[in-house]
Amino acid sequence: MPNYVWRPIEQLGDAEKSIDLAAMRPLYENWRASRKRIQQSSPAQLAEFNQRLIRRLSVETGILERLYDLDRGTTEAPVVHGFAEDLVTRSNTNIEPSRLIDLLRDQEAAIQLVMDCVAKNRDITKGLIHELHAILTRHQDSIT
Repeated sequence: MPNYVWRPIEQLGDAEKSIDLAAMRPLYENWRASRKRIQQSSPAQLAEFNQRLIRRLSVETGILERLYDLDRGTTEAPVVHGFAEDLVTRSNTNIEPSRLIDLLRDQEAAIQLVMDCVAKNRDITKGLIHELHAILTRHQDSIT
């Protein structure tokens, strides 16, 4: 594993500040319209879509953070069916399946906490940041 050195967050440079996000507006508007259609036709279907999205983000976050490796085909089963140990075998991942499920549930809880902040159900406070950190590192062997 690479040796990372902590650095303070740097101010955005001119290149980052000049990025034009106007091209994202049609995507955002399309997303809002699609969400509204799904919600009107079936609130349960929207809730299930949101749960799958959270599970997918949970899986991808752990992979990006290099907490585990997971076969692509195996990724879909927990996204669709939930985080259950019987959906993953030892040959599909580089860690024990029980530990993988613990890490996935931690990621899921952290994403839900962030979504609560975005929905303004929770204020972003120093205590919330500590809570988020505790959730994310609950089942990690080390924090780098």
